[in-house]
Amino acid sequence: MTGTFFGNYNDVFITNFSDILNQYPMIFGLVLFFLSILIYSPAATIIALMPLGVAMGLPAYTLIALLPAACAVFIIPGGAQIACVAFDRTGTTRLGKYVINHSFLLPGMVSLVMSVVFCMMIAKTLF
Repeated sequence: MTGTFFGNYNDVFITNFSDILNQYPMIFGLVLFFLSILIYSPAATIIALMPLGVAMGLPAYTLIALLPAACAVFIIPGGAQIACVAFDRTGTTRLGKYVINHSFLLPGMVSLVMSVVFCMMIAKTLF
């Protein structure tokens, strides 16, 4: 369904956002991040948005470097996080009072941001 939506409105996105994304490609990384949270699938996010990034003229090395940004499925606790909390007998892993307040948030965000930064540095060095 996500691919159908972006396929139908591809021209609208290209005309309205291609100039902005070519100046600030990290915005495309934020779009990958937030869509990955919403649809809870990195693969579906990549399949839906990468053709749009190519059509907008983003360089291939930038698109490849932004791939880790689509791995934000840990933000909203799913089955794996809930099971980890249930199995933990030490009490160090917990789910907070709010939906986005859990033990996996800080390590996940640090690894995601550092992965994108490191991949961008490698991409800029190689290309």
